[in-house]
Amino acid sequence: MKKGAKTHWLFIFRHVLVFLLFVSLFTMLILYKESVSKSIYNSINYCLSALYPSLFPFMFASKFFYLSVPENLLTKIFSPFMKKLFKLRGNCFLAFIFALFFGYPLGAKFTSSMLNENKISENEAFRLFSCCLSPGIPFCVLFVGGKLLGNIYIGIVIFISIIISNILILFVSSFFSKTPAEINNVTPKLNIYEKVSFSLNSSAKALLNMALYVLIFRLLSDLLFVSGTSAKLNSILFFIPSEIKAFLSCFLFEVTGGTADAVNINLSLPYITAGLSFGGLSIFFQLFSFFKSHSFRLYKLIFIRAFCAFLSYFVCKILLFFIPYSDYYEIAVNQNLVNSVVFQNNFLSVAFLSLLFLSLVLLTEKA
Repeated sequence: MKKGAKTHWLFIFRHVLVFLLFVSLFTMLILYKESVSKSIYNSINYCLSALYPSLFPFMFASKFFYLSVPENLLTKIFSPFMKKLFKLRGNCFLAFIFALFFGYPLGAKFTSSMLNENKISENEAFRLFSCCLSPGIPFCVLFVGGKLLGNIYIGIVIFISIIISNILILFVSSFFSKTPAEINNVTPKLNIYEKVSFSLNSSAKALLNMALYVLIFRLLSDLLFVSGTSAKLNSILFFIPSEIKAFLSCFLFEVTGGTADAVNINLSLPYITAGLSFGGLSIFFQLFSFFKSHSFRLYKLIFIRAFCAFLSYFVCKILLFFIPYSDYYEIAVNQNLVNSVVFQNNFLSVAFLSLLFLSLVLLTEKA
């Protein structure tokens, strides 16, 4: 088949797939309107009572810090370290730190800003947002550890495991990259009022964007569950181990609410760590929204994050040899905080919807 004809058929197939998805979604929204209302209410309550209070102060503080720190000074200090260890420019240090310690979407947003301002190359941008994809201290320690598990030390173990695996991945990727030259491109100075205003607006928009992704991906997943799609598919793929299905059902699609589901079904801590390290499709779509005008590939990001999740799983297991957590499952989870569906049989609904989205993305890239 000729290339033009193949592209034409891919174009038609993609649009037919979009149409079928729309019809299916519209039908389920009508048939299960009560479940839709409940899912949206729970997601909004979840974001307002847990996600926003944990993340907003850190997001504001980190953005204000980014605007206040002398960029040339940091570049001069950390350039030798970043170049020798990771083959990145010195001005990548701030994006590197924010991506690891303050989590998504902050790291990706800063990386995107630097790329748009021609401070870093596309290769550096992709390496930063794909190899340094971390939930961050606010989410791991304050939200997962403090709110979901009631033990911030467990959150610290999760965070350290993810940080170590991310740094290892970034280091390995340096062997396939060239050492870049420095670019002296400084951001214009802002006064204190402009910094506060910009930090508030940026943090609020980022959190709103995150909440909307949580809401829509959670709603789609719940609709597939209540429609019985998951039960039907579960009988087909019976050979998948139950713990693997539980892990994928919680983290393949949307990790924010998925973490609460993982705690509710007593999923082991290394699996929770691996899931948070992976990120999930919801996070991937958020990240790619910052890089609309650049030709980054989704399958490369998924491969890197899957490998990082694998590393995080074993790093967490190693750390748990030295840090006891026998009281982990004895901690009461606040059921009023997250009123979520237990995903014991929901793996297939998540996988089914995920495959549809991936098909659309891959077909779009080829077409």
